[in-house]
Amino acid sequence: MASLTIKGLTKKYDETIAVENFNLEVKDKEFLVLVGPSGCGKTTVLNSIAGLININEGEIWFGEELVDAPQKKLFKIPQKRGVAMVFQDYAIYPHMTVYSNMAFPLEVRKVAPEEIKERVIKAARLLGIDHLLQRKPKALSGGQKQRIALGRAIVRNPKIFLMDEPLANLDAKLRVQARVELKKLQEELGVTTIFVTHDQIEAMTMGDRIALMNNGHLEQIGPPLELYQKPKNLFVADFIGSPSINMFQGNLVKKDKSIGIDLKFFFYPLTTKLSKSITDKEISKVVVGIRPENVLIVQNKKDGLFQANILRIEPVGKEYNIHLEVEGKPFISIESSADNWRQGDRVWITFAKDYIYIFDQESGDIIS
Repeated sequence: MASLTIKGLTKKYDETIAVENFNLEVKDKEFLVLVGPSGCGKTTVLNSIAGLININEGEIWFGEELVDAPQKKLFKIPQKRGVAMVFQDYAIYPHMTVYSNMAFPLEVRKVAPEEIKERVIKAARLLGIDHLLQRKPKALSGGQKQRIALGRAIVRNPKIFLMDEPLANLDAKLRVQARVELKKLQEELGVTTIFVTHDQIEAMTMGDRIALMNNGHLEQIGPPLELYQKPKNLFVADFIGSPSINMFQGNLVKKDKSIGIDLKFFFYPLTTKLSKSITDKEISKVVVGIRPENVLIVQNKKDGLFQANILRIEPVGKEYNIHLEVEGKPFISIESSADNWRQGDRVWITFAKDYIYIFDQESGDIIS
């Protein structure tokens, strides 16, 4: 097994920069999820690790071994890097049995038949498909085909697993089951894994850490709850979380000898410490972020509240997404019950005070 270190990776396609000065450290046996919107550079990073593309700048290390460094004219071919990839398209050979599909990468490497049999049967048992070894893929379900693709990777005893949206072709119920099984499997095997997805729910539920990318750059890396609770900027706050964080633009103003944020529909006063921090940075325009579970609908009017209209009540199982609007601005509250409200009601709203984020509107960086 091996850790992974990427230093200053840059990849260009003609004049287009896909990834720029990308740095990443993945610990041995860690399950790291690389997440971000489509086109942000996730797959480029994965293919660079695998050696499927030539990078323009930077270094890639597997443990203490340097496998890619264009400035040093060093490039280790994919077959010798000890990585195994699982793709969104499982690339299973339809004319081969399950056994033959799993054995194929070992046969290409001229592994002894006895060892091939031992590895295939062991991997098939681990994945619960040992009873399917003599079947053809056309007779199998999507979940079973996904296990074949995983088995074909496992039999190679790789140093690193690289997975490019391997659950994307499964239906919703199977995806939930597959997330649990894949995470458990990785823990049992103890193989360092980089898992690429644009689905932030997969990222939150599977990753030991999440590396969030945007426009070829790394925005933030850390445990899932750290990105959710302590986002470094507007992009991270907006991308992580479902439903997304509510955002309100405002201006810093003085009112009754105190400094606060004018949101047009509401004046949010700042603590003395926070107001000094913001004024010292000479920031005037900000964005207030509040997650839906911290937007509170209250029964009676009192100080520190504002009114909003209920646009729609959306049941989502044990909770309700309450879609609201204030002065043309839509936002969402998550409530455990909606018995007291109806679409079209005008209600009083407050924000949970300890869960408000304030961002610099110009740079997007978090202030508080």
